[in-house]
Amino acid sequence: MHNSIRGGTFHGQVVQAGTAQVTVGARPPTIGGLPPLSSVFTGREQDPADLRTLLM
Repeated sequence: MHNSIRGGTFHGQVVQAGTAQVTVGARPPTIGGLPPLSSVFTGREQDPADLRTLLM
């Protein structure tokens, strides 16, 4: 059997084995959707309307 590892940056020894087991940590939480609407950021209805007009 012949193995070859090429193309990359190696920092230290490279060890090859017939079987390798990898343990991956828990995945970070993901955003389930957009945050709730803000009551502080109001009065800007014209700006998105202008952007929609420009994009069409």
